[in-house]
This record gives sequence, C-alpha cells and structure tokens, in this order.
Amino acid sequence: MNLTLEHECPQCGAPVKLREIDRLLVCPYCRVRLLMHSPDNHYSYYFLPRAGTPSDFFFVPYWRFRGMKYTLSLSTTKHRFIDPSYLASNFACFPPSLGIRTQTLKMRFLESKTPGLFLRSETSLDEFVHRVEKCSFSYDVDEFSTKSGEKSRLSGDLSSFVEECRRSAAGKSSTKEEYQAFIGESTSLIFAPFYIKRGQLHDGMAGSSLRGCSLPEEFHEHLTRAPASLLRFWPALCPSCGWELNGDRESLVLFCKNCRTSWKATERGLERVEFLVLGQDSEADLWVPFWRLDVEIDGVELNSYADFAQLASIPRVVRPEMKNQPFFFWAAAFKIHPAHFLRVSRVMTMNQTESGKLHEFPRTSLYPVTLPADEALESVPVIFGSAGPVREKLFDLIRSSQFSLRDCKLVYAPLVLRGYDYLQPHTKVTIPANALKWGREL
Repeated sequence: MNLTLEHECPQCGAPVKLREIDRLLVCPYCRVRLLMHSPDNHYSYYFLPRAGTPSDFFFVPYWRFRGMKYTLSLSTTKHRFIDPSYLASNFACFPPSLGIRTQTLKMRFLESKTPGLFLRSETSLDEFVHRVEKCSFSYDVDEFSTKSGEKSRLSGDLSSFVEECRRSAAGKSSTKEEYQAFIGESTSLIFAPFYIKRGQLHDGMAGSSLRGCSLPEEFHEHLTRAPASLLRFWPALCPSCGWELNGDRESLVLFCKNCRTSWKATERGLERVEFLVLGQDSEADLWVPFWRLDVEIDGVELNSYADFAQLASIPRVVRPEMKNQPFFFWAAAFKIHPAHFLRVSRVMTMNQTESGKLHEFPRTSLYPVTLPADEALESVPVIFGSAGPVREKLFDLIRSSQFSLRDCKLVYAPLVLRGYDYLQPHTKVTIPANALKWGREL
C-alpha cells in the first residue's frame, strides 16, 4: 500500500495529488512536469491534525521502512516484504508505531513553511536502518494504552516483524548460518500530530487520549520549527535537446524519444543513464528494465562466464568460448514480489545474452524503472548464492567478501504476452502479468 500525498504545485500553487512512489509531479492545472529528488535519501511527510484540534499541537517523528528482505541459508532462501514504522524519539510515552495509518490517511510533504512545532528526531536514518537490519528495537512491543484503557497490540507489519526478531533471538533460527539482505528499501520520516489537553496527552489524528502517558517538564525544550525542506524539483525536459521527457510517474528514469537518451534526477540536476536493449524484437508487447552489473568480489576471479559457472558449480558444460564471454550479474530494475524478483534475476544472470545499443526506440510501452542501481547491487550476493546447487561452497565467500560495482548499464528486455504470463524470448523466463501490475504499487 502507498501513502496518499497532497502537495502544492511549485509553479502555480494548485493542489496536486501524489502517491508515495511517484517521482514525477504533473500539475493538472498548469501542465508542468517536474522530477522530484531528495538528496538525503529519504522524503519527509506529515499528517494533518483532525478538525477541532487545539492550536498548540506538535508533531512527533516516526521512521518508516519499506522493502524486500531476503534470508539466505545453506538450505533455503526465505523472502518477505516488510513495512514497519518506528518512533524516532526517546520519549517512550508516544505510540511506538504508526500502524496502518501510513496506508490509509493522506499526508503532505514537509516544508519549512509548515505550521506547528516539531519534536526533533533523536534516531538517525543510519541507526534506524541498522535496527531494522539487526532486529534491534528498544521498546516493548506488546502493548500501550488507548483512550478506553484497553490493551492494544501493535498493528501492521511491525508487530510480526519484531516477533520474528524475538524468535531469532530465542535461538529458533541461527544468524551464524544465515545471510540477510534488504533490497529496494525506501525510508521516510513521518511526523504525526499530538496535543496536550487538561494535562493529558492526546492523539491529534484520532482525538483519543493516551492514558498513563505524561511528558516531562523539559519536553517543550525539544520542540522546534519545521526543518528546512531538501526536496528538489527539476523540469522534465531533455538536457540534450530540450524535448519533453517521457515516463511513468513512479519511474526513476525518464526517456527522450527525440534524441533517444535516458535521464535520472540527482542532487545536481538530471544525469544521463546509458540505455541498451536486448535484441530488436518487433513482436514485443512490453519492455522491462534490468541492471547489467559488472561486479568485483574481493579475492575472487570473476571475469568470464566460465569463471562464474565453475565457481557456482552450475551443471553446465564449460565450452571454450565461455572463457572469453564477459560475465555480468543481471538484476531486475523494477520492484516486484520478492520470489519473482529473485527468480527472474537469477535466470537472466545464468542465461546471459548480448545486449546492443539503441538503434530504434521501442514502439511498445516501457515498464518503469523503480529500483536504483545501488539497490540492485545489494541483490547480487543473494542471486549469486541461489544460483548453484551447492551453497556450502559459496556461503562463506558471500558472508566474508566485499561486493563492489565497477560499471552498470540499464538494459531493456522484450516480453511477449502468452496467456496470463509474459515470456522473455531469449532466456525463456516468464513473469506473471498480475505480478507486474501489482509490483508498481510496491
């Protein structure tokens, strides 16, 4: 599920509705098209307080983490999609999680002109991500008080996620024999409104009181005005020829059909992304993006496909020409169900084909790029570890080695619709059509 956002058009001030995953702002009034970018790797939002909330309300920060979690062991590869939120303040009287509110209530981008007082975040982004990855939470997840005094368990993914961490800590799973990776994660800082009425702390969205919760006298010393917004907007115009860039609202990469180039938003403006295609299939119904990654592994010679086949113990005859065939890891450049992401990326890696430069812009639709290259690099150890039949040979190597990116290319591969599935003609891998449909909401 995605957050529903409201924002003013930077050009005309008209209200624009956005989804959390949107990276292209299109104003329905002045028709301006702007690419959005946050240089600090996360976006900041806030909930509006309910009508009738006292004017002396304040906002409390919460971190939210969304992404795919993979756990690679000697026998299996487990995966799941996680979406927890976590209190970013040391004042434990506030609810430890936002629950399902991030999926049901409208929000707005935080700007320096946003009215109200804000509690400073005391948990950094790096610390929050580290806690998620290490299952390290500093609060009791069992219960907190509501207005009626009833006990209420944490709702949403955080409760089940922390319970999984508890089981792991209790010894039901051995972290010494596992490798964990978080792929495609997106983080955001969300501010929720609260207020004090008759000495009692109240939820600014529900209007309910939090019984048994009292704030220390020095609490107001931690409140400040809205922090400066780092959100940047860049015109969706090709820097090379000035033509309008095309792409879906959630796409990280936009394309110019005039000069056949592709671009992504960065802190300094639009930056060119090299764009290749896999074959020239005129019968393609859809083109999907992949990152072709040239990866260096410390202490490992992995320069050809023959090196990969021998290292991963792939049941395939190593022919002489494979020793001269360059090897690349292939990772889907789009978010999809974790099982399909791993399967498709693994098949594309094991059945590599030549990709050439763009000679003719594909006439059929291009699926949006929703996974950045640095996140694709995080998937390489999981793809590598699940490629061969003998994991013991690779497991220690994956856990102890450093994977670094030498080069990457964006490659679009053609898909042909066959019933309810899309078929990639060169590698014969299939992707369910519904998986691509719902993957656009991740």
